[in-house]
Amino acid sequence: MSEGFHTLVLILHVLGAAVILGVALVSLIVQLKKPPVADNLKLLGQIWKKAHFAFGLEVLTGMYLAASEADEFIKNPLLWVKLGLIVVAWAISAKVSWRNEEKGQSGEPDPKIAWVVLLIYAAIISIGVLLVEG
Repeated sequence: MSEGFHTLVLILHVLGAAVILGVALVSLIVQLKKPPVADNLKLLGQIWKKAHFAFGLEVLTGMYLAASEADEFIKNPLLWVKLGLIVVAWAISAKVSWRNEEKGQSGEPDPKIAWVVLLIYAAIISIGVLLVEG
């Protein structure tokens, strides 16, 4: 593919990461607010559902970027750590989302989970930078 297309995919990857990190940060801020406002928690649930688009964008663009430099990335253990963290972040988010849907509400706020998710996403982004800048 052309260099211009590669640059576009890289920009989309960075934008997707920014959206996900931003949603994780807002999630933490909303959950730390005392007392939590039910409307904010409900809105937060809706935002996380829309953030799945950004997560999907991250996966697709990340696959393209990794495939474009597969010889270099496949040997780097940081890639496997990053992929493992992505699975963990998705599993935590999915579990919280499913739990909340079963309860028919936004669920009780849990800042500890919000901190963990935020730190995982920050680590994923940092590892991505290390992979490229090496």
